[in-house]
Amino acid sequence: MINVPNNNINIELLEYQANIKGIFDIKSIGSIIKTCHKEAISKYRNKSISNKFATCLYELIANAVEHGNENSNNKYVHINIAFLSNKITLRVEDEGQGFSWENYNYNFEESYEYRGRGLKIVKYYCDDLKFNHKGNIAYACIFI
Repeated sequence: MINVPNNNINIELLEYQANIKGIFDIKSIGSIIKTCHKEAISKYRNKSISNKFATCLYELIANAVEHGNENSNNKYVHINIAFLSNKITLRVEDEGQGFSWENYNYNFEESYEYRGRGLKIVKYYCDDLKFNHKGNIAYACIFI
Protein backbone atom coordinates (compact mmCIF):
# COMPACT_ATOMS: atom_id res chain seq x y z
CA MET A 1 0.00 0.00 0.00
CA ILE A 2 1.35 3.41 -0.97
CA ASN A 3 0.02 6.47 0.83
CA VAL A 4 0.19 9.69 -1.13
CA PRO A 5 1.33 12.57 1.10
CA ASN A 6 -1.09 15.39 1.99
CA ASN A 7 -4.10 13.45 0.80
CA ASN A 8 -6.56 10.85 1.83
CA ILE A 9 -5.47 8.56 -1.00
CA ASN A 10 -4.38 4.93 -0.88
CA ILE A 11 -2.82 3.00 -3.74
CA GLU A 12 -2.59 -0.77 -3.57
CA LEU A 13 -0.29 -2.11 -6.29
CA LEU A 14 -0.57 -5.84 -6.82
CA GLU A 15 1.27 -7.85 -9.44
CA TYR A 16 -1.32 -7.23 -12.15
CA GLN A 17 -3.74 -4.84 -10.54
CA ALA A 18 -3.96 -1.47 -8.81
CA ASN A 19 -6.78 -0.41 -6.51
CA ILE A 20 -6.98 3.25 -5.60
CA LYS A 21 -9.44 5.01 -3.34
CA GLY A 22 -9.17 8.64 -2.42
CA ILE A 23 -10.55 12.09 -2.00
CA PHE A 24 -8.90 13.92 -4.86
CA ASP A 25 -8.57 17.44 -6.04
CA ILE A 26 -7.34 18.35 -9.50
CA LYS A 27 -3.82 19.05 -8.18
CA SER A 28 -3.44 15.64 -6.52
CA ILE A 29 -4.23 13.63 -9.65
CA GLY A 30 -0.70 14.07 -11.02
CA SER A 31 0.95 11.97 -8.31
CA ILE A 32 -1.46 9.10 -8.97
CA ILE A 33 -0.90 9.30 -12.72
CA LYS A 34 2.88 9.34 -12.27
CA THR A 35 2.82 6.20 -10.10
CA CYS A 36 0.46 4.31 -12.41
CA HIS A 37 2.29 5.44 -15.57
CA LYS A 38 5.58 4.07 -14.19
CA GLU A 39 3.83 0.80 -13.41
CA ALA A 40 2.47 0.55 -16.97
CA ILE A 41 5.89 1.29 -18.49
CA SER A 42 7.53 -1.37 -16.33
CA LYS A 43 4.89 -3.96 -17.27
CA TYR A 44 4.59 -3.30 -21.01
CA ARG A 45 7.85 -1.60 -22.03
CA ASN A 46 5.78 0.39 -24.52
CA LYS A 47 5.69 4.15 -24.03
CA SER A 48 2.93 4.72 -26.57
CA ILE A 49 0.54 2.36 -24.75
CA SER A 50 1.62 3.70 -21.36
CA ASN A 51 1.05 7.29 -22.47
CA LYS A 52 -2.43 6.47 -23.79
CA PHE A 53 -3.19 4.75 -20.50
CA ALA A 54 -1.95 7.70 -18.42
CA THR A 55 -3.92 10.20 -20.50
CA CYS A 56 -7.14 8.19 -20.23
CA LEU A 57 -6.66 7.63 -16.51
CA TYR A 58 -6.06 11.35 -15.92
CA GLU A 59 -9.15 12.39 -17.87
CA LEU A 60 -11.40 9.83 -16.18
CA ILE A 61 -10.22 10.81 -12.69
CA ALA A 62 -10.49 14.53 -13.49
CA ASN A 63 -14.04 13.99 -14.75
CA ALA A 64 -14.95 12.05 -11.61
CA VAL A 65 -13.51 14.74 -9.34
CA GLU A 66 -14.80 17.79 -11.17
CA HIS A 67 -18.12 16.70 -12.65
CA GLY A 68 -19.11 13.61 -10.67
CA ASN A 69 -18.08 14.65 -7.17
CA GLU A 70 -18.30 18.37 -7.97
CA ASN A 71 -14.89 19.00 -6.35
CA SER A 72 -16.25 17.88 -2.97
CA ASN A 73 -13.67 17.06 -0.33
CA ASN A 74 -16.12 14.59 1.22
CA LYS A 75 -16.59 12.27 -1.76
CA TYR A 76 -14.32 9.46 -2.88
CA VAL A 77 -13.17 8.29 -6.28
CA HIS A 78 -12.65 4.53 -6.58
CA ILE A 79 -10.25 3.32 -9.26
CA ASN A 80 -9.41 -0.19 -10.36
CA ILE A 81 -6.72 -0.86 -12.96
CA ALA A 82 -5.93 -4.31 -14.34
CA PHE A 83 -2.65 -4.79 -16.21
CA LEU A 84 -3.29 -7.89 -18.33
CA SER A 85 -1.16 -9.50 -21.02
CA ASN A 86 -3.34 -8.23 -23.87
CA LYS A 87 -5.01 -5.14 -22.41
CA ILE A 88 -5.26 -2.56 -19.65
CA THR A 89 -8.68 -2.12 -18.11
CA LEU A 90 -9.80 0.89 -16.09
CA ARG A 91 -12.78 1.32 -13.83
CA VAL A 92 -13.33 4.79 -12.34
CA GLU A 93 -16.29 5.41 -10.04
CA ASP A 94 -17.37 8.64 -8.39
CA GLU A 95 -20.03 9.28 -5.76
CA GLY A 96 -21.96 11.75 -7.90
CA GLN A 97 -25.35 11.67 -9.61
CA GLY A 98 -23.98 10.36 -12.91
CA PHE A 99 -24.69 11.77 -16.37
CA SER A 100 -26.63 10.93 -19.53
CA TRP A 101 -23.83 9.21 -21.40
CA GLU A 102 -26.23 7.85 -24.03
CA ASN A 103 -26.57 11.33 -25.56
CA TYR A 104 -22.94 12.44 -25.22
CA ASN A 105 -21.33 13.75 -28.43
CA TYR A 106 -17.83 12.26 -28.84
CA ASN A 107 -17.14 14.10 -32.11
CA PHE A 108 -13.68 15.72 -31.92
CA GLU A 109 -14.46 18.09 -34.80
CA GLU A 110 -16.98 19.82 -32.55
CA SER A 111 -14.48 20.35 -29.70
CA TYR A 112 -13.52 23.98 -30.00
CA GLU A 113 -14.13 24.88 -26.39
CA TYR A 114 -11.50 24.95 -23.66
CA ARG A 115 -13.56 22.52 -21.62
CA GLY A 116 -15.54 19.41 -22.50
CA ARG A 117 -12.84 17.43 -24.28
CA GLY A 118 -11.94 14.89 -21.59
CA LEU A 119 -14.28 12.06 -22.55
CA LYS A 120 -13.61 12.72 -26.23
CA ILE A 121 -9.90 12.22 -25.57
CA VAL A 122 -10.60 9.01 -23.63
CA LYS A 123 -12.84 7.70 -26.42
CA TYR A 124 -10.12 8.51 -28.98
CA TYR A 125 -7.32 6.68 -27.11
CA CYS A 126 -9.30 3.75 -25.70
CA ASP A 127 -10.42 0.73 -27.64
CA ASP A 128 -13.58 0.54 -25.57
CA LEU A 129 -15.38 3.02 -23.30
CA LYS A 130 -18.62 2.24 -21.47
CA PHE A 131 -20.59 3.55 -18.51
CA ASN A 132 -22.98 2.00 -16.03
CA HIS A 133 -26.65 2.91 -16.39
CA LYS A 134 -26.41 5.75 -13.85
CA GLY A 135 -23.33 7.22 -15.53
CA ASN A 136 -21.09 7.44 -12.47
CA ILE A 137 -18.82 4.49 -13.35
CA ALA A 138 -16.61 4.53 -16.44
CA TYR A 139 -15.12 1.35 -17.89
CA ALA A 140 -12.27 1.75 -20.37
CA CYS A 141 -10.02 -0.72 -22.15
CA ILE A 142 -6.77 -0.27 -24.08
CA PHE A 143 -5.59 -3.28 -26.05
CA ILE A 144 -1.87 -4.05 -26.14
